[in-house]
Amino acid sequence: MAISSITLRLDEKLINDFEQVVSGMGLNMTAAFTAFAKATVMQDQLPLTMAYDPLGNDEFRAFLNRKLDEGEERAAGPDAKTYTEDEFWRKHGL
Repeated sequence: MAISSITLRLDEKLINDFEQVVSGMGLNMTAAFTAFAKATVMQDQLPLTMAYDPLGNDEFRAFLNRKLDEGEERAAGPDAKTYTEDEFWRKHGL
């Protein structure tokens, strides 16, 4: 089997951090990327979970903060009603 090389463009800090992690596992970067590539082919998908964290989005976080502020303003309004724990459960039939 012929061996080919590839070039990756990555942030220098990411490269250094990645190299430190995989070296702690007894691997070099080539072995780690080879393992990743083989696992991808074997599983026919990326061998990792990728998720979108909306709380990591600055715009969404700002939206939530605005809504929390609005809720606090309403709760502090002149018609605001506070409940004891027992009153709350009775009000909701629990």
